[in-house]
Amino acid sequence: MARRNQLLGFFVGTLTVVVYAQGPGLSFRPNQPADRGNSTLIYFRTDSQNTWKHWVDDINEYLADYQLTGANREHLRICDFTHPLDPDENKTCFFSLDPIANDCSAANNFGYDRGQPCILL
Repeated sequence: MARRNQLLGFFVGTLTVVVYAQGPGLSFRPNQPADRGNSTLIYFRTDSQNTWKHWVDDINEYLADYQLTGANREHLRICDFTHPLDPDENKTCFFSLDPIANDCSAANNFGYDRGQPCILL
């Protein structure tokens, strides 16, 4: 019995390490530049485009896949609560940025140049 408990403890301990190593189930954009490591800190100066341009470019790159134009149309589908996406369907739901376009758009640098950054969760 003692040997069995030792093995059980070993596997539970191993599982705990694996679960913690996977990271959280929530992600955000923009991502850190590769040379800054794994930090979640977003820092920049509004008066220096060199410090916030990366953040704007990263969000633009991420959102490009969700634009309902050209080749992306075949991979996107309009979804809502009455017409949800079928799990077997190999598509992504289109997400309209119109509701946040006044404050959060490429045209206004996603707020980074004003010190009001947009962060996508």
